[in-house]
Amino acid sequence: MTPSVKAIEEGLKDVLQKEYSDNSHAIAKAIYLLLTTATTHKLIDNALDIINEIIRGYGVESIGDNECYSYYCNIGLLYVNQGDTYTTTVIYDTREEQFIIGSWGDIVESQPDRFNEDNH
Repeated sequence: MTPSVKAIEEGLKDVLQKEYSDNSHAIAKAIYLLLTTATTHKLIDNALDIINEIIRGYGVESIGDNECYSYYCNIGLLYVNQGDTYTTTVIYDTREEQFIIGSWGDIVESQPDRFNEDNH
């Protein structure tokens, strides 16, 4: 399930307010449209690259998974690097095939059997 415009706006509130102030709702809608139309691996990768530019991230990075699934094999998470493990960002969970607004650190900590230090 794709995060709602409200979830995007609330989760990315600090960066959207800082970068876009009065236009933050429109930017959250644009991010939502990118997420909802990312229906192939190429579109998912492109959406994350575009969102990285929009939210002034530090690139799209990955976290390894203990098992190999689908196209991404042992890549468990793709995320827009915001410079801190626990900063809210846009994440794509390759195993669940869904976008998440959250911190990759919280996800990794909550699933120790899936992720371990050797994978990231």
